[in-house]
Amino acid sequence: MHMNPVDYRTLQSVAKPGRYIGGEINEVVKPDHEVHTRFALAFPDTYEIGMSHAGIKILYHTLNSIPGVWAQRVFAPWHDMADALLEGGIGLYSLEEKRPLRLFDVVGFSLLYELSYTTVLRMLKLGGIPLHAAERKSGDPIVVAGGTCTVNPSPILDFFDLIVIGEGEEVVEEMAAVCTKTRDRSERIAAMAEIEGVYRPGADTRPRRRILKNLDSRPFPSRLVLPHVSIVHDRIGIEVARGCTRGCRFCQAGMIYRPYRERSFESVMETLGDALAATGYDTIAMLALSITDLSYINTIMESISCPSREVSIGIPSLRAEGITKKVADFISSVRKPGFTMAPEAATPRLREVINKGNTEEDLFRSLSIIKEMGWKSLKLYFMTGLPTERDEDVEAICTLSRAIAAQFRGNLTISVSGFIPKPFTPFQWQEQIAPRAHEEVIKYLQANLRHRNITLRWQDPSLTFLEGIFSRGDEKLSRVVEAAESAGAYLDGWGDSFNARAWKDAFEKTGIEPLSYLAGRSRDHPLPWEFIDSRVERSFLLGEEQRAMHGSPTSDCRSDGCTGCGVCTGDISNIVYQESAPQPLFHASPGQEPAPYVVGLTKEDELRFISPRDYLEMVKRAIRRSGLKAVYTRGYSPAMKLSMTPPPAFGIASLSEYVQLDLREPLEPAEVLQRLGRCLPKGIRAVSCVQARLGRPYAFVYRTQRPFSLNIEPGQTIEKGGKDLLVSDYLAYYDDSTMTILIRDGRTISPVAILDAFSGDALSAWEVTKVETLFGK
Repeated sequence: MHMNPVDYRTLQSVAKPGRYIGGEINEVVKPDHEVHTRFALAFPDTYEIGMSHAGIKILYHTLNSIPGVWAQRVFAPWHDMADALLEGGIGLYSLEEKRPLRLFDVVGFSLLYELSYTTVLRMLKLGGIPLHAAERKSGDPIVVAGGTCTVNPSPILDFFDLIVIGEGEEVVEEMAAVCTKTRDRSERIAAMAEIEGVYRPGADTRPRRRILKNLDSRPFPSRLVLPHVSIVHDRIGIEVARGCTRGCRFCQAGMIYRPYRERSFESVMETLGDALAATGYDTIAMLALSITDLSYINTIMESISCPSREVSIGIPSLRAEGITKKVADFISSVRKPGFTMAPEAATPRLREVINKGNTEEDLFRSLSIIKEMGWKSLKLYFMTGLPTERDEDVEAICTLSRAIAAQFRGNLTISVSGFIPKPFTPFQWQEQIAPRAHEEVIKYLQANLRHRNITLRWQDPSLTFLEGIFSRGDEKLSRVVEAAESAGAYLDGWGDSFNARAWKDAFEKTGIEPLSYLAGRSRDHPLPWEFIDSRVERSFLLGEEQRAMHGSPTSDCRSDGCTGCGVCTGDISNIVYQESAPQPLFHASPGQEPAPYVVGLTKEDELRFISPRDYLEMVKRAIRRSGLKAVYTRGYSPAMKLSMTPPPAFGIASLSEYVQLDLREPLEPAEVLQRLGRCLPKGIRAVSCVQARLGRPYAFVYRTQRPFSLNIEPGQTIEKGGKDLLVSDYLAYYDDSTMTILIRDGRTISPVAILDAFSGDALSAWEVTKVETLFGK
């Protein structure tokens, strides 16, 4: 079933239509007759965010590895596309099969951010699925929630048939197995509710967080789907470890992902090698809550260091005490991205309260290392509103930042967010900073952090306020979520999309006082989320809160023995490996005289709506996947040496794009054509190849799907880039279906601009195709 629910006219009218077309490299497509169960992996944010999420990649690979099961992706459309779907009566659909959401067996939402709840409801509405679990019938999908937010699902219980708590790899396999045994919706829900880590709202059970005991039992996927448009984390991101035992008392992830488990060095290296071959990416990122805690960090950094610098290494924010000269040296030997560290608090006292475990000396020692290694950009994360925070703690952010700026002498970004007491952390009972107090702190920092090398950034206090409400919310808040969505709240995590009025009206309509959810909580009564067994003992969290109030540290159990959190029992424990011999992933390439090739390409079908930048990136990745040894520029940030003819305007297809690539070793043009051709995505064909240098084009020939007429008077112009261009200088020839348009002094005119200005035939860009590029002799 491939329905093509959205036509070219719609795609032409929305921003970034590449979000909605599917057909990417490594997308999984299965024959209809082989499929008995379909899962929709629904992500309540845009394509760029969802395609960056490691969890979606893991579940996509896990489910699609099961015969007869087909997992497909569904993302939240941007406002313009959501409106177009409603106006056209088109249901929200999957990218792989273009299948309406309502026709899936299971629709699973990944909930990572409390402000995505209204987006979940809008996606259900767009998909034609009843909002409330109680309203769904036998023909409706089973709607499931998973992700970090489900450690407190109370505000959203009404909307889901099942809640997955904890890690999902084994859970979705077991859900798929249930689906093979029965097609009856009620029987499926009842059986799935028996799976460890699955909760059926309203059931009188205590669900227990599911833990994947050994990450090597489920290797991280390597055949990553390559996005059509640039995404937030556009790279190979490999999870090397899960969990953290540092014990930062504000950090929910450090508590709910326990125990600490590493993937083996061999597993990670195998995945990296396979992923480079399958994707053509030129950036590698290692994913972990605390990457410098990885037991074999030196081994892997040495193994993935690329002598030619053609592949860069990206890492998340680092702990100040974890940065060594060796680690910094390995990273800087590839490229010099910005460095990020997270001190969180600016005074020793407050760092002791939160059990951060590092000192100001650690920070300045790390600063000296990264400065010596040549970095020019540094970002530091701080929080405000932490328990026991005083005025001097806020003042210290300014003092410390100025001292760092004076020593670093580069670009320093200070990012400040509001502390939110999260469920299943030692601070879950604490009061949250009120919006007005939060705003006052931001104003103070704005006034006192004026420095030519310092940029101050902060999270909107309104977003922190709402996130805190729903993070520790109860079942009453489901009415607020529903009312806010009805009032227009959607994609609330985007600053230019946040609808404060909708939320204000929702709280007023439901009669719920939002500020009451910021108050401290009693330790003598159960909290709304404590019907869940997170495996972290309540007594441990209470003890940690008391230690925080006394500024007492808690050690890391990996090095100093068990701290009594309660997670490690039976065969569940920390998994830590040892350093081993490096296995170089890259080798220096011998220098040879480059051989230039000119390849003719097309840009067809839905890819006519891809930007020139994204099109060029597709070609580069195809070249890398093909194994062709392209020549790169020199320096600290090498780039593949490519030159292309000017691209067509947005929406125009092309049968005549040309790119010159230089190869390190000469090959027959036919071999270059064949190797590149089999690695290009649908919508790009390699149609010719010659060993030559790219000539200078002087004109383009365009053909239209429908006849047109033009009414152009002598001397008429078209404005482009602030200049009036004389049409007769560019339009060399036209008849009722073709135009030849010249390039003069590096400028040309789009045929669409000519048609819009001088034709009454209302042709759209998608009705135009560039059919020929004319080169000078």
